[in-house]
Amino acid sequence: MNIAEIFGRQIKSYRKALSLSQEELAERCGLHSTYIGQVERGEKNASLESIQKLSRGLNIPIAKLFECFTFETDESTPAAKIYYTVLNMENDTQKHILNIINEISEINKNR
Repeated sequence: MNIAEIFGRQIKSYRKALSLSQEELAERCGLHSTYIGQVERGEKNASLESIQKLSRGLNIPIAKLFECFTFETDESTPAAKIYYTVLNMENDTQKHILNIINEISEINKNR
């Protein structure tokens, strides 16, 4: 997976968390919906100007868009595999998975 694909997944994840369509996000950002789709699929590299527009449209700090690069980008570690698997899931599903992880973490603390 290349850097554009990873970044695109991050945009898609935040968009879905807000229950926005690509068209709605495009309108908020002042970008074309086709462009949003291309960025989400990693087909286009977003310019700094577009990244700023995406950040504003998603109502999040620009830095949040780059948090996805704190893991190994080659998906070789278990944490990276979990992250990339969960990234495109619905927000409710992500919350359930987080609850499960928190429960496992509590069990491990009590051992």
